[in-house]
Amino acid sequence: MEPQVILIDQYETFTLRASERLNDVADRHYRTSCLSSDISLLEKDDSPLKQASVLILPSQWKTHPNIANQTFDSSILFWDEQEGPPLRFIGIRELDRTIQNALEGHRCEAAPPKIIRHMGCHLSFSEEVSRRLTRQVIKQEMSLGHRLVYLPIKPLYRMEDSFQRGPKQTLGELLCQLALGDIPEAKSVGEWLYLHESGYFTFRLPDRADDLIAADMNAVKKLIHLLHEYAQSSSEITTVWLDTEGMYLDRLLQIAKLCDHLYMDVPKGESSAAEVARRELSIFMAQLPATCAILELPE
Repeated sequence: MEPQVILIDQYETFTLRASERLNDVADRHYRTSCLSSDISLLEKDDSPLKQASVLILPSQWKTHPNIANQTFDSSILFWDEQEGPPLRFIGIRELDRTIQNALEGHRCEAAPPKIIRHMGCHLSFSEEVSRRLTRQVIKQEMSLGHRLVYLPIKPLYRMEDSFQRGPKQTLGELLCQLALGDIPEAKSVGEWLYLHESGYFTFRLPDRADDLIAADMNAVKKLIHLLHEYAQSSSEITTVWLDTEGMYLDRLLQIAKLCDHLYMDVPKGESSAAEVARRELSIFMAQLPATCAILELPE
């Protein structure tokens, strides 16, 4: 019989989707299901929990006597109570690895093989965090000797660095070309780039401030596919950074699904805004594919 893993969280839409995706990647090593986050149910009947090999629970359950005294033999994990990023934000592949380790009876995992991630974006809920993150990513990639391609998908009036516009081969022209179905070869992308004074490569930008943030989404996705192929085929390690500051969540989700990784800003505090942001974050996370890793903000 497959070991049972039970997920319990106040964001039940998130746990339902996470459970479905974990069952897809578990390869029959275990079976995941969800239970209600109403703690009173634990007091009435905790038999479903006792049957589980691994439990992932809300952090507020930690002090409940049945949990604190560990009256059953399950391995217990909490969504927000371990070293490193919270479990809800580490991505399905990493969560699967954490569960596999718990099933084997140990919490620590050997360092995973080094993965080259060619394309990333970010979800930040404040302008300050967004801009700090972009500066840190650019600095980090360049300090590693990587070739960085910077693509701002945001209004031009939010740009911090200087930028060029025209007179030809602008990013706007490339988007129009892609919208018409005229897709250039990946190796020709370099012809549209120039070396910025800060050391990264970027595009000449359109004339109108909102051309990028409001561009046809199909054309943007074609551009992202093209850049990803360009980075993968480059003779040197190349990273594409998509600066998605201020983008609507539904559009950002379409972009994040095409990326290798996503930096995520987890709002702190107990304000209504922070609570809404964390809820949206959980929903957003649940819709990401396993191919998109969730990374902590770099220090």
